[in-house]
Amino acid sequence: MMTESGFGKEIMDRLPELEKIPGVWCASYFTGMPWVDCPQGGSTLVISGSGDKKAGVQAAKKMGKEIWDRRKSFVFQGTAMSPEEALVFLDKCGTYPAVLSDSADNVTAGASGDNGYLLKLIQEKGIKGILYAGFIDKPAVEQMAKMGPGERCTITLGKTVDPKSVPVTFENASVKEIFNKEKTPVAAVLKTNFHIMALTPGNCAQDLTLLDYKKIRRPMEPLEPVTDETRILETYGDE
Repeated sequence: MMTESGFGKEIMDRLPELEKIPGVWCASYFTGMPWVDCPQGGSTLVISGSGDKKAGVQAAKKMGKEIWDRRKSFVFQGTAMSPEEALVFLDKCGTYPAVLSDSADNVTAGASGDNGYLLKLIQEKGIKGILYAGFIDKPAVEQMAKMGPGERCTITLGKTVDPKSVPVTFENASVKEIFNKEKTPVAAVLKTNFHIMALTPGNCAQDLTLLDYKKIRRPMEPLEPVTDETRILETYGDE
């Protein structure tokens, strides 16, 4: 889905080719929102204009076929691997600090932010020295707010927003600090030279084969091969 680098950027840079065709005012490319389970899902070239649309539509179909033929060029722009592989790599890479992204529980992509899958995996692997930043769990916050810094408790995180999320329990956990609303918020931005994206399961899994689609049209790559040419290049509007 990246359009500032890689194959996505190459496609965006070629859109002006379509806009040079008589009658075409504007050409746009949409990768689609892969985490929305709907029949309209898919990659789309859209052109708008006036007059005879045949030349514009034919050119868009040609570019669409080129995109389809090179679909395997859509690759992750950074380091990406399975959660298990990512944790082992992170633990042994010797780079500090390093950031591990739970890509499937990314709230800015529409996820719930309460999936303890990766946190539970970290716990089970016994990996230490990790700061887990960002978890949504109102009941847990309310429980800890009744306690003071240094007090210990058994607490379960997760599955309070999305019933499909994985919960994780910590025994003998220590409350470090409770943040209340302040007039002046304080934030820090840390820039690092190394990061790993864990291809975790969840609401916005980057590995689309992990998603349980119900409503999309099948077949649909990368879930299964598509060989029917009419499914590859569907067009809407005058040709």
